[in-house]
Amino acid sequence: MSSIENKLQISVVIIARNAEQCIGRCLESVYRWAQEIVVVTNDCIDQTASIALSFGARVIDHPWQGFRAQRNFARGLASTPWLLSIDADEAVSEELKCSIMDFIAKDENNYNGASCARLTYFLGKSVTHGGLYPDKSIRLFRKDKGNWEGDSSHERLRVQGEIFPLEGNLLHYSHGSLQEQIERLLVYAEHFVNEHKGNSISSWKICSQTFSCFFKRYILKAGFLDGFRGFYIALLASFFRLYEYTRLYEHNLQQISSEKQSPHKISPIRGRF
Repeated sequence: MSSIENKLQISVVIIARNAEQCIGRCLESVYRWAQEIVVVTNDCIDQTASIALSFGARVIDHPWQGFRAQRNFARGLASTPWLLSIDADEAVSEELKCSIMDFIAKDENNYNGASCARLTYFLGKSVTHGGLYPDKSIRLFRKDKGNWEGDSSHERLRVQGEIFPLEGNLLHYSHGSLQEQIERLLVYAEHFVNEHKGNSISSWKICSQTFSCFFKRYILKAGFLDGFRGFYIALLASFFRLYEYTRLYEHNLQQISSEKQSPHKISPIRGRF
């Protein structure tokens, strides 16, 4: 392992839950050159924490309060001016690492953040169409200039100032299995319902959103060029859209039914005497 003097003055920040299958690969890609690694866990029942500790990471368990709040909590724990925010199922490529090192070494004052492309691997092969690539996002930023915003399930990093485009890919290894993928999507759907409950939705909107999602990914964004993987991803995305909107529709119906059955809503029954 490199000495602290030879490491880049940045903190790698990760939030993770039951990520023992992938966090080792993630940490392997950064621990040799990042001065600090902060891993925030919640409700883990596997070896995620012990694996992170074996790579010299600082591990803090924190109750889950949504993606935005969890990421901002992790950001506050970092001790260096620059932060690199990645997920447990991601890894920094060699080209991206070199680009980050060059960027930090220059330390140009007119840039407060940097973006990179994310390359997703699905069923053992990279996917480059269907809207999944280059999927650019800001991951490197000055601690005092960046903050996670948005709702609890669709957070995004807002950085004050100019953003520099980095070379190289952040590698995303999408879920350990198809079952895990479905389970995660179901969790996201519940977040969606919680964020949008009370909003009216029609069966026509559900159908149109589902169809347009598949058409956009598979046809307009050329998902068909990724073969079966492209078809599956487009179909799954459209099904997920169908499910989350239908769950919201179901929630609204249940709410209406509950209000009708409320004793404050029921008129007294008057008999004939």
